[in-house]
Amino acid sequence: MNGLRTQHNLGTPRTNQSQVRCIQISLQHSRTATDNLMKKIGEEEPDIILIQEPYEYHNKITGIDRK
Repeated sequence: MNGLRTQHNLGTPRTNQSQVRCIQISLQHSRTATDNLMKKIGEEEPDIILIQEPYEYHNKITGIDRK
C-alpha cells in the first residue's frame, strides 16, 4: 500500500501514515513574494508546491528554481 501500513496487534488495528508536506501560494506576480517562497522552500523542504500567479519578467517565469 502506498505510504499506509496496517498492523494488527491483539486485534487492534494500528496505522502508520507518511505525511506529505505541501505549500500553496498565490505570488500575485511579486518578486518579493517569490524570494520569500524560495527561502521557505529551503527551510521546510516541502514535497509539493502549488503556485498561482508567478512572477514573470519578459514573459518568462523567473525566480523559481527547478530543483
